[in-house]
Amino acid sequence: MRPTDIYEQTKSRPFVPLRLHFSAGSQFDVRHPEVLIVSRTVLALTIMGPHGNKLPDRVIPLDPVHLVRLEPINGDVQRSA
Repeated sequence: MRPTDIYEQTKSRPFVPLRLHFSAGSQFDVRHPEVLIVSRTVLALTIMGPHGNKLPDRVIPLDPVHLVRLEPINGDVQRSA
């Protein structure tokens, strides 16, 4: 999926929580737009720690080439072209 398409999804208002589905079968939920950083070559998903901690516990690098589907958590599906 193109990084620009992913970026546009994270900037939509109101933001709709997303589930990212990857070719290896993994999936990640994005419930807040600020936890996903989109660049031309990598997605960086930040995993937040306990409540009140403002810094992420870890960052998971993901390759947008392997993103096969964005699914709003409300159930609608958007497949990559």
